[in-house]
Amino acid sequence: IYVQVGAFGDRDNAERRRAALKSGGIASAFIFADEAATPPMFRVRIGPIDGVDDYDALVLKLETLGIKDPYLVTL
Repeated sequence: IYVQVGAFGDRDNAERRRAALKSGGIASAFIFADEAATPPMFRVRIGPIDGVDDYDALVLKLETLGIKDPYLVTL
């Protein structure tokens, strides 16, 4: 299970979001290049998430970084 915190048509915007997460202490952020989408999307995800407690703590941390709309995804 992963948490998605942004989807961008421009890779540079996705890189900026990932860098902000890393500087905010979220080292497990990565970019998933969804080339099946038209146009291609660059999805910023965090994970894998180990369980409910880790998810809850992550959501609270994201709120302090100004990210209020995370959602769960599976790969």
